[in-house]
Amino acid sequence: METDDDDAAAGGGGEEAAAEGARAEVGAVAGIAPMRLRVRFSLGLPDGTAPPEGAPVEAFGEGTTLLHCLQRLRETSPLRAQLTPRELGYHPGVTCDRTGMSPILGDRYKLDGENYDVCEAEYLKMDAAERATYTRIAPPCFRKPRGSGPPVWHLWYKVEVPRTAAASSSPGPSASHPLPAASAAASDDSAAAAAASPPLPWSASDAEAGILAGQLSADAVLRELRRASASAPAREAALSPPTLALLRAPERVAPAAAAVMEAFREVSGARRAARQVASPLPSAASLSALASDLSRCGATDGAFTDALLALCLLAQRLLPSAPDHTPPAAAAGASPAAAPAAAAAAASSSAASAGASSAPGAPPAFARSSSSMGGACDGEGAPSSADTLRRQLVSPRLSSKLQQQLGDALAVTAGALPGWCEVLLRRCPDLFSPGSRARYFHATSFGVSRALHWSQEQGVAAVRAAYAEELAALDRARLEAEVSSDAQALAEVVEQVAEVEDRIGRDRMGALRSDIARVSRDALLPSAERLMGLHAGCASALEVQFEGESGFGSGVTQNFYSAVANELLKAKHQAELPLWLAEHAGIDPEGFISHPGSLFPRPLPPEAPPAVREAVRGRFRFLGRLAAKACRDDFIVPLPLSLDFLHLVRGGSLTYDALPPAGATGGVASAYAAVACELAAADAAAGYDDPAARRSAAAAAAAAEFAVARMGLGAPMSLADWLAATGATFACPLTGAPLCAGGEEIEVTAESLREFVHLLAQLWLADGVAEQAAAFRAGFDEVFPLSRRALAPFTLAELRATLCGTGSIEWTEAELSRHILPAGGYTKHSKVYQLLIDELQAMAHAERRAFLNFVTACPHLPPVGLASLEIEVLPQHNGAKLPTAQTCGNKLYLPEYTDAASLREGLGEAFANAEFGGLHERA
Repeated sequence: METDDDDAAAGGGGEEAAAEGARAEVGAVAGIAPMRLRVRFSLGLPDGTAPPEGAPVEAFGEGTTLLHCLQRLRETSPLRAQLTPRELGYHPGVTCDRTGMSPILGDRYKLDGENYDVCEAEYLKMDAAERATYTRIAPPCFRKPRGSGPPVWHLWYKVEVPRTAAASSSPGPSASHPLPAASAAASDDSAAAAAASPPLPWSASDAEAGILAGQLSADAVLRELRRASASAPAREAALSPPTLALLRAPERVAPAAAAVMEAFREVSGARRAARQVASPLPSAASLSALASDLSRCGATDGAFTDALLALCLLAQRLLPSAPDHTPPAAAAGASPAAAPAAAAAAASSSAASAGASSAPGAPPAFARSSSSMGGACDGEGAPSSADTLRRQLVSPRLSSKLQQQLGDALAVTAGALPGWCEVLLRRCPDLFSPGSRARYFHATSFGVSRALHWSQEQGVAAVRAAYAEELAALDRARLEAEVSSDAQALAEVVEQVAEVEDRIGRDRMGALRSDIARVSRDALLPSAERLMGLHAGCASALEVQFEGESGFGSGVTQNFYSAVANELLKAKHQAELPLWLAEHAGIDPEGFISHPGSLFPRPLPPEAPPAVREAVRGRFRFLGRLAAKACRDDFIVPLPLSLDFLHLVRGGSLTYDALPPAGATGGVASAYAAVACELAAADAAAGYDDPAARRSAAAAAAAAEFAVARMGLGAPMSLADWLAATGATFACPLTGAPLCAGGEEIEVTAESLREFVHLLAQLWLADGVAEQAAAFRAGFDEVFPLSRRALAPFTLAELRATLCGTGSIEWTEAELSRHILPAGGYTKHSKVYQLLIDELQAMAHAERRAFLNFVTACPHLPPVGLASLEIEVLPQHNGAKLPTAQTCGNKLYLPEYTDAASLREGLGEAFANAEFGGLHERA
């Protein structure tokens, strides 16, 4: 297959070939079984022979475009030097007297003794005798015209049937020219971790059970760990300092069982929850890969590349190690008395420096930050030190350049953005502002049709802003015509509005295809689960209507996502199928569960029945589909998901800081963990080889005050008395499931507290929640498969805001005046408008949620806040005494209240009526 250079050279590309190969759907026609085909392309040699072994290969199908493939081949091919534009000579002011070419390109030939010139193409048509009368003249000038590479590209291709398709249908022969097969797809994180982990004779659970049962000695396990780590130097170099110190301790060392169990999980690469995160130094290989990527994108070695490498090194080294781990006692609902103890525990935990980086094999961007479950850092509070550093790393010039590239609609829709965009956003996302990263995500993550829709909507928004004053004047004229019942004036205004809207949308190439689904409010959760299961793999937009209701549009669809989120928070569903670490006992079945401010999965014990495990996985898979579908259609699911849960979804691992805070469900675990971290720090200070010192530290901890300092209670009680009074055993405090064989009969003491906390943390933060995180991720990937890569540039807080909105609703008078706009006759000087702005400032958080839910059908703010809502306040002209709302247009119709008390009473009644009687859609 051959193609002209001018056609093939157009476009730009992404950075990497799809390892699995893009897939093209082939429908079932005339009884032919559906299959997926993989088409691979490569560039051949200039003489037309087949590509050599190892030549770069690109895959083409539904996930990319032909322009993208051609540009990637051009960037990666060994023939790159031959594909670069050639200098073409020309003769300025000289015209070919036969063809009229002006100027003549290349050599020209002049007839001897005459003012007669021809181009080389005409010269070659002459016979030998005629050629002898012409003299060759070389071109005096040279230039590099765009697209002037070689005249022909030799593009080789091969059509294959992947193994997954071949399993269900007979494999056909490969078509067309031979082509080297691409390398197999990279394995997932767990497989990569298993390959990188050294061989050990036991699994992590078997080793822990053997140590606790006395069947394995800690010394023997430690010897195996030393042997295994010595056989895998690359793995040993990535170990945390405490584990390295234990492995390098003298052979005669008598280690604590908990220390060996922690080291075993880290060395073996098993899922784990460690005491403290340690940010590893970025490897030289990762920096070399970044430099290679930049070179492939055309960046030459120099100050710019060096600066990017330095900033990337700084971001990777500092940002993962600086999560805002506010002490658990600072969380909502915890006693302030526990704050000093929690801070001391955090300090001792930091001194221990037990490492817990992201899951082995996970990309660095998947471990951007973490925070404690339900703590203040898991909400949207004051900015952390990591947020401050991240803002300082943002490059305004790079962000502006990215925004400029995203303004090229052709490049966006063709998937032909310059390669540096994808490289830098994947390797150094902190160099770009959150707004530019969000725009890149929406422009590149959902396929060609969505990219085209996004690009044209950006252009339409800019044009609409230019007509804003004219539209506002027409809106006022329409309302005046309605009030005065002037039919002719109303018709003229409607015609003028139609003309303006036609000018605004003139450049639209079409609209997204949307599917309309009807669901029942009486059986909302089952209906939503069936709908997501059927529509997850569909690329069209989803619009939802409720049975028996006339409302439709974006407001009703957003209300669907909000209503489903409310259903998942109801106590009756938590009682039927416990999903979250939350309380539901004693709560009305139609009421909402009690949680510490964010939702983290309830751990599944190993003995959980298979039916329960499958039901929990199914519910989290549904939640992943729901969140992904809402994200793709520009809606949000207002569930307060924990940042720690999202960290697990992205392949990260957690630390003891993620345990529930004191005062929350299971909050005693964080108090125990604080004591365990202090004992571990003392053990490390003694070199892991002083059993007497360990016993002495445990005795001091047992006698120390615990109830007030750790739990924030009113009456003092020592740790020993607390353990005796509560009857603590090696069993899960939530489910009662044993943490080890016979655990329900083994009492927890100060000396065995470290082992108890280790096993509990592995259950709550690793093994017991891994299936829920994997199911959520699988559901998300069903909607758009590239979600993990597309969402990697976001921080955890940005990711939650993208999926769930901003739960903390804060606004100022300036923001309200800027984004809540009077219209239809109201102005910013209208009394009722000023009363509304004052009332919104004075509202409590719950009332602000109710206001947003009433006007926009969602109780959370979008990621960018009020700016994306642009709420309009209009007069209530239909005689109604209560406010009404049009959620599809974010419009609030407000009667002309004369005082704050009347406004407050009217809004309160409207909010309550919205909860029980549906939305107040204005007819």
